[in-house]
Amino acid sequence: MIGIAEVAALITVVGAAIYGLGLLGVAWPIHKRWQNDAATTLYAVSLIPRAVVAGQGIRILMGFPTLVATLLLVWSLLVFPVLPLVSAVASDLVGWIVGILALVALLAGGYWLLRSMYRRGYQWLLGPTPDHPRYRWLIWTTTLIAVPTFFVAGRLAAGAIEVQAALPYLTFDLSLLVAAIALSFLASSLLQLVDATAIDPPLPTVEIVLADGTQRALVGKLLVHIEGVVYFFDEQRRLTSMPDGKISSVRIRKEES
Repeated sequence: MIGIAEVAALITVVGAAIYGLGLLGVAWPIHKRWQNDAATTLYAVSLIPRAVVAGQGIRILMGFPTLVATLLLVWSLLVFPVLPLVSAVASDLVGWIVGILALVALLAGGYWLLRSMYRRGYQWLLGPTPDHPRYRWLIWTTTLIAVPTFFVAGRLAAGAIEVQAALPYLTFDLSLLVAAIALSFLASSLLQLVDATAIDPPLPTVEIVLADGTQRALVGKLLVHIEGVVYFFDEQRRLTSMPDGKISSVRIRKEES
């Protein structure tokens, strides 16, 4: 029987993964791609509302590695308990063939999701590209850690199900299942670090019209409006603040898709 502690642990793992990825997805581009120093980056990130950071984390986490993690869990839950039955009814060779075919189906399904849903090929595995710079060392590091973690999660998920000859035919160990899901989220979040370091921060483009009689407009990326002060990055990606008294109007520019 699953307890409150297991549920709380799972929620904590998922929440930490989402917020951590969102924080990295906001801070990394400001620091590296916009060439701001660490102190400016930390101050800018401290001003961003938590909902924006969490939303960015969800956007990053709900990507292809998470879909693969889900497929791996489903594959482990369905295939591993069935293989001993197939081996007992037929032979060990047939059991191995069924397992291999199931794994091929999983990989084919993942590739279909990669090509049809995300319109990507395998190029994202090969390192940085001009549009979305990804770091080769980060890809290899996260992959070497995440793949064994996925394997452990799959074994735990398989061990969470026990096949019996009499009713009930299936019994579940929910504690093991929760642990498998938590490990899958951790491994998936590791893989998503690659994307978290290769996307723009979720800041809208803003036009700030000055109240100095000239109607001059400043264009930049809006950070936050708090306590009568607008914080934004100007066109040179420098962190700037301006009180409401110096502003005539603020317009959010619609981003071109």
